[in-house]
Amino acid sequence: MVEDITENDIEVLIMLSTYNGEKFLEQQLESISKQDYLGKIVLYVRDDGSNDNTLEILKLWKDRLKIIYYNDEKNLGAAMSFWRLFLSAPKAKYYAFVDQDDVWDTNKLRKAIEALSKRKSKALWFSNYRLIDKFGNVVNDAYNKIPPVLTVSSQLVCGIAQGCSMVFNSELYQYCKDKNIKYIPMHDTIVFSYALAAGEVIYDNNPLFSYRVHENNVVAKTGKNINQKIKSTYSLWFKHRHEISKLAGEILEDNINYLQEKEIDFLILLSKTNKSIVDRIRLISSDNIKSNYTRGVKSFKIRTLLDLI
Repeated sequence: MVEDITENDIEVLIMLSTYNGEKFLEQQLESISKQDYLGKIVLYVRDDGSNDNTLEILKLWKDRLKIIYYNDEKNLGAAMSFWRLFLSAPKAKYYAFVDQDDVWDTNKLRKAIEALSKRKSKALWFSNYRLIDKFGNVVNDAYNKIPPVLTVSSQLVCGIAQGCSMVFNSELYQYCKDKNIKYIPMHDTIVFSYALAAGEVIYDNNPLFSYRVHENNVVAKTGKNINQKIKSTYSLWFKHRHEISKLAGEILEDNINYLQEKEIDFLILLSKTNKSIVDRIRLISSDNIKSNYTRGVKSFKIRTLLDLI
């Protein structure tokens, strides 16, 4: 499964799930190779069944990047492919997720680890980012115009951070890994939610990477035509029905000793939404639903009322 690893001094393990990424992968690998962080960086890769030149591109980088592979040819989709990497990851001091089509600023890892190194408990760092199109042109120089609301409820309502923006320490990694988490809407949702619930989250408002929006992006709708947007909405609303409410129950159970009373009340209501219309109405009326993302809040409330959350 995981190739033999003889070195045990990994500073940063970067987890990358690839799938037909030949268009943009090389630019991302280039940006990782140019990081000015001086510790040992290892790229941990799982390919999700590519039928293009993705694997050949990775092979060309074997002399410039330390790459190890999780060998498994099954197509699992982005969330479970990343989660398989997460659960099988070798020991490291810090962990990060990376998307195959983004571009990191040279100082991204250094900034993250400078901040994380000052924390002794479970901690996660993430940054603001700029949006680029498929040609690399900047379409938004800073996605977050104001700092996001950092609460578990805000994360479950509409998400706060992309996985590719996160770097987290071994304490948080081990804490999440030790939990028997069954519901995985997305890999980054899990890690970020548990960091908010039981650890410390550090936000850097400076854009430290470029997030590429294009027609094949798994999450973003920008750059997609109407049919692709409908497909993305269908996946969010129907294919993953009740995943968030089930995850809310797990977060509550796993982190009850860390959560504030308001968050506990919110998670109890959210976990019961598929049982009662009264609870669904109480949930969407909760003052715990706070976020800078107005559209995300509206979507959450509609899905809640329709018993899709």
